Amino acid sequence: MTYHRSDGNLEAEGYGEYFSLFDWIKERNPVSKTLKIILIVAAVLLVVGCGIMLFRFLHAKNQIMDGPGMIREDTFDFSQKHLSRVYYYRGGGELGDSYSVELTMEEAEDGTPDVKVEYYNQPTHSDKARTKTVRLGSFVITGVQEIIDRYHMTEWTDLPKSEYVLLDAPTSRLTYGYSDGTVYHLDSGDEWPDGAYEAVQEILSYILTCAGIRED
Repeated sequence: MTYHRSDGNLEAEGYGEYFSLFDWIKERNPVSKTLKIILIVAAVLLVVGCGIMLFRFLHAKNQIMDGPGMIREDTFDFSQKHLSRVYYYRGGGELGDSYSVELTMEEAEDGTPDVKVEYYNQPTHSDKARTKTVRLGSFVITGVQEIIDRYHMTEWTDLPKSEYVLLDAPTSRLTYGYSDGTVYHLDSGDEWPDGAYEAVQEILSYILTCAGIRED
């Protein structure tokens, strides 16, 4: 149904300038028109914001923080020898405890680093295991390598066996390997070099901190 205006009044019959009832309401109530514009702009911003968040989520594994509020694409030179895996295990005690932290890095199909931390903690055989998997940037690999270099851990080869081995005691083992196939082991049954205990604890603390995993 259409209406026309005559001397500023709305009339259903007669002649004059015809326009829709909706147009007449918008003309008589400009606040509603402004509100409609605001709502449209808000809806557009919401859609754009959701699109940006979805894009960042889908590409999160290829992005790392580079300073406060700054994000850049994660890159790594896979042609060079590099640390590719760190694995720590502790368990086998009387309570049936099992604890492990594993850090791995592989080259994804698009050439970017695929870095993953896998955490497993079961204090006793009757406890429910706490597990978590976190994907991070290649900076974690670089950080662990710096710790390895500082303690000269690549010099820890052919370690003699310890004379003090307790039966039924928990065992622990740290393995760190490189892209060229070189693998190093630090076993609880070995004679640990000076600083080995501190190095292992620092590596574990660094990995868990980067992954945002807190232990009670």
